[in-house]
Amino acid sequence: MIDDKKRSFIKGLTWRVIATSDTIFLSWFFTGSIVAAVSIGLLELATKTILYYVHERVWAHVVQMWRKKGSKQVFKKTSIMKALTWRVLASLDTTFLAFIVTGDIVAAVSIGGVEVFTKLFFYYIHERLWSRVSWGRKQIS
Repeated sequence: MIDDKKRSFIKGLTWRVIATSDTIFLSWFFTGSIVAAVSIGLLELATKTILYYVHERVWAHVVQMWRKKGSKQVFKKTSIMKALTWRVLASLDTTFLAFIVTGDIVAAVSIGGVEVFTKLFFYYIHERLWSRVSWGRKQIS
């Protein structure tokens, strides 16, 4: 089984809503500025939508070796590995964007550092929920 492009796109959108909300909250918490928080969140919306789609397409091919033959469910190990690889890429992006917006390296590293934990948790839950949805999966020969 492999995820088609539409499934990857919709998964990306649902994740972006969750993740951007988390980033805005954390940015507001660490900067005290709702303007900076929304700016970081909106920039992240653009960069991460693209990054997530690419990440999903790469994993759609990599994950085949970790699936049980004929299984329609994703292994928990796959969800964990996807969460870790995504988190590294995404946290670097958030830290960079936060620094560009605020010019404050301490705030940027704080935002990026805390979101590692909050988003790993949210991403794992997101992946587990999507593993129960069969829409957008196709059999490969």
